Formats: sequence, structure tokens, C-alpha cells
Amino acid sequence: MEIRRTLPADAEPLAALLARFFAEEGFAASAAEIRERADLFLAEAANAAFLAFEDGTAAGVATVTTGFGFETGRQAEIENLYVLPDRRRRGVARG
Repeated sequence: MEIRRTLPADAEPLAALLARFFAEEGFAASAAEIRERADLFLAEAANAAFLAFEDGTAAGVATVTTGFGFETGRQAEIENLYVLPDRRRRGVARG
């Protein structure tokens, strides 16, 4: 398994995994909307997304946003964490 930070060229597999995740969770965003938002997300320096590849296939995704608060300083939050159903319980999210 390979886990790496996404690049703008990875927007398509990032959006595809997030579209599956959001559909499973009942969110109304279309695949086209998610794809457009992936480009915007990746363009922000305060954001990061990571893809897990298993046998060359994107099997999981994690997205992270950062912020700054006077109380805590710099902070990061995992926004989304998703693994394809058939790849779960195999350590993809542990990486």
C-alpha cells in the first residue's frame, strides 16, 4: 500500500472517492460538484488530502484542514476519512 499527499493531478480519484463517501452518507452533492470542489480544496495551502493506493487503485482518502486560534495556535482537523467498502479492515486507514 502507498499513501501519499494528493497533487492537483489527483483531483479525479480524490473526487471519485469523496463522491462515493458522500453518497453512502446521504449528502446531496453531485459528483460534478465534488470534482469542482476538489480543485478548490487542493488549491488552498491550508488544506491537504491524502490518498491510499492498493495495487494501483485509490482505496482510501483522508482530507485535512488547518486553522489558527489564539487559544490553541495552529490546529488541524481531519474532515473526511473514507475507505472503499471492499478494502476495509485491511489497514488502509492505519497507514
